[in-house]
Amino acid sequence: MYTFKAFAYLAAILSIIIASSILNNWHGLLFEIPLIAVLAYSLNYPLPGKVELEVKRHIEPVYAIKGDTVKVEIEISNKDHIQYIIKYEDYIPEEVSIVEGSNAGYLFLKPGENGKISYTLKVDERGHYGIGPLKARIIDPLGFRFTEAELGGKTVVSVFPEFENISWFKTFSEYTGVWPGEVHSRKSGQGYDFYGVREYVYGDEFKRINWPATAKRNRLMSNEYESEKVTDVLLVVDAGGGEVIDEYLDEILEFEVSIAASLALAYLRHGNRVGLIVHGQHRAWIKPAFGKKHFLKILHYLADARGGGRMPLKFIVGTLTPYILKPRAEVIIISPLLKSEVIDLVKELLAMDYRVLILSPNPYALITNEKFKTAVKALSLKRKLLKLQLLKYCPVIDWDPRISL
Repeated sequence: MYTFKAFAYLAAILSIIIASSILNNWHGLLFEIPLIAVLAYSLNYPLPGKVELEVKRHIEPVYAIKGDTVKVEIEISNKDHIQYIIKYEDYIPEEVSIVEGSNAGYLFLKPGENGKISYTLKVDERGHYGIGPLKARIIDPLGFRFTEAELGGKTVVSVFPEFENISWFKTFSEYTGVWPGEVHSRKSGQGYDFYGVREYVYGDEFKRINWPATAKRNRLMSNEYESEKVTDVLLVVDAGGGEVIDEYLDEILEFEVSIAASLALAYLRHGNRVGLIVHGQHRAWIKPAFGKKHFLKILHYLADARGGGRMPLKFIVGTLTPYILKPRAEVIIISPLLKSEVIDLVKELLAMDYRVLILSPNPYALITNEKFKTAVKALSLKRKLLKLQLLKYCPVIDWDPRISL
């Protein structure tokens, strides 16, 4: 293919010919000689019909936390029998910024030679971002002709929300599973809290024998302890309410996904199963499960959370919850409490025999502009009244999002 520069040279040659013909002065054709020589050199320079480059991209890390830096290294190998002058550009999305190096430039590679490119990105927003492909354009020395290809494919970098280690948070669920955990099951079994006394059974540990009860009843008696099991927890992230706080919704959503990730980590570390429902522009849900892989899956869903959504929160959560969570389990709603529909949702969950807790980051704590002072006071009062109504049905924890968990 030909560049704009080549067409400009060709236009210059034709212009000289036409001007010489009109003026009947053929001495002007002498000016064409260097232009024609340049074009001839370019046309004779060997360019490949197909780009024979091997591109290997290494990104570290591919899983990053919001605000981290990501290093990209690319190795380009010339597999052709001719030398390449390469003009390259590695695609990066607009949401990331380069803090070191460059993703575009030139390389000169002889046959069999390798070249390396490296640059560092800063990822300031949650999400999944594709790095690549590498656009490689093989050009002649004068830049008149080129052959190009997109190589190396795309590598996805996942940027997760920030999360903290929460040690103070306790579960209040009454549902327990069959696996050992830290939630009192109100049943006898393996545990540490006293449950009752029963007659000795062959195989009971010697230390479980209750000697005062044995002496009183004149037969061996053993202590029973309350078994501790795991439970299920469902985290609900409410990313609606953009029509109330407008551009501040994105900022408050960051706090919501951050506490959701922190709670998921805390519950999973204690052996509990954690599920997730995200209500926003991109609705998502995941059934309760265990383990590190499940936590990674939760982080992926939270990374894609965006504010907005037209479907009512009550409809989404009320419909999905019975299918993914057992009765008497725990539902934690993380919401800025901008709409009164939360009350109807809580009533519905309680009617289905769930234990509900609301965590509410105060969105108006972030609005410091003086011109919104009157509006903030009115909306804060409305939110306070909504919180008082909710306290009749379930605990509500209201906190300033500027304060660390």
